[in-house]
Order: sequence, then C-alpha cells, then structure tokens
Amino acid sequence: MQYQSFPEVRGDSRSQEKLKALRLPSLKDKSFLDVGCNEGYFCGYASFDGAARVVGIDRSAEAIGRARARFPECEFFQQSWDVLPEGPFDVILLASALHYAEDQAALIARLMDALTPSGTLVLEIGLADSGKNEWVKVKRSIDERLFPTRAKLREVLDPYAWKIIGHSVQQQGDPVGRIVVHVSRLKPFAVLVLGEPGSGKTTFCRRVFGGKDVPVIAGDVVYTWILQGKAKASETLATVVRESFETTRLSALTDRVFAEGLAGELFDVWCDLAGGRDFVLESYLPEVHHGRLKDHLEGRGYVPVMVNWSTEVSMAGAHEAAKRARGYTDALVRRFADQPSDRISVVRCAKRSARAASMRWHFDGPRHFQSLGSEPQLGVIGWVMPKELELIASIRCYVRGAGVNALHDLNAHRPDVVKAVLGNESEVPAAAVRCGFRFDVPAAAIGKGVEIGFVVDGEEVPAVKIGMNVRRDEPLDGLKRKLKAWRRLVWS
Repeated sequence: MQYQSFPEVRGDSRSQEKLKALRLPSLKDKSFLDVGCNEGYFCGYASFDGAARVVGIDRSAEAIGRARARFPECEFFQQSWDVLPEGPFDVILLASALHYAEDQAALIARLMDALTPSGTLVLEIGLADSGKNEWVKVKRSIDERLFPTRAKLREVLDPYAWKIIGHSVQQQGDPVGRIVVHVSRLKPFAVLVLGEPGSGKTTFCRRVFGGKDVPVIAGDVVYTWILQGKAKASETLATVVRESFETTRLSALTDRVFAEGLAGELFDVWCDLAGGRDFVLESYLPEVHHGRLKDHLEGRGYVPVMVNWSTEVSMAGAHEAAKRARGYTDALVRRFADQPSDRISVVRCAKRSARAASMRWHFDGPRHFQSLGSEPQLGVIGWVMPKELELIASIRCYVRGAGVNALHDLNAHRPDVVKAVLGNESEVPAAAVRCGFRFDVPAAAIGKGVEIGFVVDGEEVPAVKIGMNVRRDEPLDGLKRKLKAWRRLVWS
C-alpha cells in the first residue's frame, strides 16, 4: 500500500507536513540515515538539502525498490535495524517506527552509538497518556504495540541530551499523540565566568552552583504558566500570550511582547517567580535586548552576570523548516514532471444502484497515480460497510478482468472504521468489525484493466476500475499545472 505521500500520489502519511514538524537540522555536507525509510521521501529531502551521503534502510523489498527508482543518488538497503549500515552519521531519523522494536531502549542506544560525536537522532514517536513511568500496551487497528509514557521516555533518554521539539502530524486512526524529539550525546558543560578580579566571580559560583536549591526559570515554561494562570501577569501581557501562544513558535511570541512594549512586565514576572533569591534564567532573548534586561534586574536589586558559550544549532527554526520543505516539494514536482512514468489509474465506477447508495466503502490502496512498481502482485486494501449491518457477513469482494476472475472474503478487523462510521463500537454486531479486505491482484492484470466490486445478497455492486494511466507524452507545463493545485493544498 502507498504510505508516504509525493506530489504525484497521496499516501497514508502526510509526508510534507511531517517534514516541517521534524525540524531537521541543516544537512549540507552531512551524512544522513533514515531507519525505516519506506519509499525514501526523507532521503530525497536530505539529498535535496545538500547531504554528502544519504542512506535509507527498510525491510520491505517493494518500498526499497521504489525508493531506488525515485532517488538513484541515494543508498538504499533492504534490511532490519538489527545491523545498521556503516557509519557514523551526522543525522539519523527514526519516524513512526520505534514501537515495532522488541527492545525500544536498546534500539535507541544502538542508533546513538551510530552517531558522530555532534550528531542528532530525530525521533518521531507516540506517547501513551498516563502519569506513570511505564510502557503502555495500546490497541491499534492492525495490532497491539507498547508506547512509552512521558515519564518512561524521560527515563529511557536520561543518558542523553534531548528536547521535545513539538507535536508531529496526527494521522487518521492514531491511538496516541505523536511528538518529535531531538536526541544528542550528553556532553559535560564548562561554565566560564571570566570577570575582572574582584568582580564577584567566586561569590557567584559559590552561591549559584554550590547548592541544589537555586531555581531555574525557563522562559517557555513561564509562558505556559501565564496561559494557565499559574504565574501572575498583567492582563495586557496575559492577553498577548493567549493570542500568540504556539508551542513551536515561542520565539515569535517573545518578539511580539517586545514589539508591544511589554518587555518590562515580562521581566517582572521572571523576578517575581524568583522571589528575591538567586536564580538562573533560561530563555530566548534577542541580543539587542540584553542591556535592557540587565538594567531591569539591577533596578530590582540583582547583580546580572552573563554566561556565554557557543554550540552548533541542532535544529532548524520553524520558519526555516517550512521554507526548506516547500523548496523540496517544488523540486519533487519538477523532478516528477521531467520524468513521468506509467501510473496506476483508480476510477470510481459511474454506474450507481439503490444497493450502492446504501453502502459505504473505501480503498486504502492502491492510490490513484501510484507507481505500479516491479512486484508481480499489487495489494488491494480497504473496507466496506452496508447500512444494513446484518448483510456484512455475506459480503464478498470480486475482481474481474483479463486473466482474473476471483472472489475474496472480508478478512480484516477494522475497529477504526467501525468507530469512525458507526460511532460506539460496543453497540454494533461483532461481524461488523470484520469489514476490511486485503488481497493481491496480478500486476499483469492491472495493465489490462480490472473491475473490483462487491457481491451483496447475490447482487453485484461495482466499486472501482483499476488500470494503467500512461503519462509519457504529456507536456511538462501541463503536468505542472495539474500539480499546482496539490501544492496549494499542502502549503495552505
């Protein structure tokens, strides 16, 4: 089935939106590994962004075959993550796959070992909703998998330096929310206090770093407290926070606070939380405003001490990530338009009947304009749901075309479909949950065209016609115009 989305074919994963959420660091002249790369969407992006070496691995032979055809400049291997390609790598991506590992902590450790000393592991993972430190078994539409709670994730990542970047793209049927985490090797900090003799260096280090009761005030957390009413702020400042608060764009909120002349009120919130004690402030603040903050702190009775160190930025800003993703989408549109190929055509049957009107169905795969690939069989996946639920047990799928005439039973449990279509799963017959189908059709038959439909109570209900849509003679400009609407939809 088609999982990743490209400009010419939509898959189950909203790949372009996910690319923005991942906030990948700049890959120019870097080495990149995608573990569970599918058809190579993110490997293609790494090549587009200037990576010196791009490697993708996946257990699916069909996915690796398609990836090699799409991005021949990248390295792709059909293999599991038990043995990783020769590294090390500057950036490793593991998206939507950690829950398939038998030992998730061990897999993370293996990936961290494959990083360069300054490398970054980018994880897109699901978090279970529980306040406990545990792995939670979550029932999905196709299986049951273990997902960590936030406390368990904190325990697993404790040996490393890590940061939750924000939420990832939620997909239909996801039982848990997804987040993006950047992980790097934990390095010791060298705090440099380089003032003149008699400036208070010894006193500062003894008082601030000599005990464990010095509060650390984080600017992003303070915004959350203001939003929740846990930190006292003026109504004007609270209104700005409510109007502009986004977890992935807190720097823009700070810019607005300064633009509207509310910097002093924000500084007062920080000082009030410190309560007159020594404190450490950890917050985004443009350098142009550092002097103003120092003056404010001195006015409140504090001795401001600047501690500076340099480090490589580990992620792109939200605006920059969106800009790169848009550029990559444009490049994919041009790339496909320059090299069109044979594509699958999936067309809904025009003939309608009273029986057809009383049924709902959906084909998850194949998708219209999907590449046929080199596999001898094409997987057909979907579901059907009649309004008369008692008929569900008798429904069969038929496939008819040149060299093929077959019937298939409904053979897949789809509780996600039942919940979405019928509501409360417990109030429907057990047979209704078995409303999914999954079977193969010879690729040779697709080339000549097949019709797929349902036999319901002895009556045939045509659903779709699947064939080939050859686009080799379409002008470049014509295809670009047709893809233009898709680009507007993705980036609106």
